[in-house]
Amino acid sequence: MLPALDRCSVILSRFAGIIKFRGSNDTLGFNSQQISLLHDNVACIHLVSSKILTQAVDELELFTAFSAWLRYEIDRLASEGSSTIEDDAAEKESTLDHTKVLQYIQTALKRSTLANYLGKDGDDGSQDGKQGLLDYGAPMFDVLSKQIQKMERGQQYPRRLLKQACLTESLSNQARQVFQQIAEAEKRNVLFGDSHEIGVLGKEKAVDVKVDPVVRSHLMARNLY
Repeated sequence: MLPALDRCSVILSRFAGIIKFRGSNDTLGFNSQQISLLHDNVACIHLVSSKILTQAVDELELFTAFSAWLRYEIDRLASEGSSTIEDDAAEKESTLDHTKVLQYIQTALKRSTLANYLGKDGDDGSQDGKQGLLDYGAPMFDVLSKQIQKMERGQQYPRRLLKQACLTESLSNQARQVFQQIAEAEKRNVLFGDSHEIGVLGKEKAVDVKVDPVVRSHLMARNLY
C-alpha cells in the first residue's frame, strides 16, 4: 500500500500544479482546498500504514521466538528418557530468547496491536467529536498523530479515527466527489452546434453519418446516443 500511496501523492501534486498554473475556476471542476484535503487524507493513511508495517514486523519477530520455544517444548516432552535427544534439547534451549517469548504471550497472543488499525469500527464510548472529522472532510493528520500518541500511552482515543478502512473510505468519498465535479465541468465545456434533422430515406438511398468522438462520448453519458 505504501508505494500506491506515494503514487497518489505524485498525482495529487500534479493536480495542485494545474491549479497554480490555471487558477481555481469552474472549468477545472476542482479547487485547491479539495486537493489539500485529499493530500491530508493520503498522509493519514500513509501514517497508519507505516505503523501497521512496523508493528507487524515487531510481532513477527516475537512470534518467531515463541514458535521456536514451542517447538523446543514439544521436542523436550517427546524425548523424555533419551539422553542424546535431551542433550540436543538443552543446546537448543540456550538459543531461545525467553524475554521475547514472555512478551509475545503477554501482549500479541492476547490481543494484537494491529487490531487498533485493522478490522471493524470500535466503540469505546468516547464523545470528543473526533470521529466526525472523517464524515465532514476536515484536515485530520495533526489530530490523528495526537490520537495515535494517546493510544500508545494507553489513554482513551476515538477508535474509528485510527481504522485504516474508515480512512480509506473517507478518501474514496472525497475522490469520488472531485471526479464527479470534473465530469460535470467537462460536460459544461462542450459546445454543441446546431442540430440538423435527417429525413426519412428511401429503400435505395444510403447516407454515411459520422459523429465526433467527443460529442459521442457526451451523448452516451446523457443516454442520448
